[in-house]
Amino acid sequence: MLTCTPRLEGSRLELNLAIENPLTAAIWVAESLPVPAGSGVTSSSRAAYVRPYMGGVLISREYLPVPEHLDVEAPERPEWVRVEPGEVHRCTLELPWPLVARDPYDAKALAAPGPSRKLWCGLGYVVDAGRGPPRDPKTQSRAVVELKGLRHPDSSG
Repeated sequence: MLTCTPRLEGSRLELNLAIENPLTAAIWVAESLPVPAGSGVTSSSRAAYVRPYMGGVLISREYLPVPEHLDVEAPERPEWVRVEPGEVHRCTLELPWPLVARDPYDAKALAAPGPSRKLWCGLGYVVDAGRGPPRDPKTQSRAVVELKGLRHPDSSG
C-alpha cells in the first residue's frame, strides 16, 4: 500500500512516497501539515512529524490528536487529499539530516535519533464516510514502511 524511497543529499533527507488505495471506497490521505511562518502559520506539503515509534523513529504526515492532559488553543490538523479506489497518490517529504524531533504536543519526546534506531515512514489516511475531508478523525489508519539501509551520519558500518 505505501512505498517510500529515501534520497540523502548532504544535510537534507528527501522521502518520495506513494500510497495506493486498495479499498473499494475512497480514502482521505494527509496531504500537508501546518508549519510556522513568521508570526503566523502556513501549510507545507513537504513537512512531516518526527517521533518515537517501535523503538525507533517514525517520519510521518498524519493527524495527531491532542493529548487529553493538554489544553491547546489551536490543534494542528493536516489538509487532506481524496484518493479514489485503485489510484496512487504521490508526495515528497523534506527533512533536515540528521533528523530533528517534531511533535506539536511533545517537543521533548525524542532526542536526536541514534545510529542503532530503525527509521520508519508513514502516512495517515481515513476511509471516506461521505462527509468530505475529516476534521478530527477518530478512526485514522496509518500506512507504515521501514526505511532499510538508511543510517545516521554517526553510525558505523
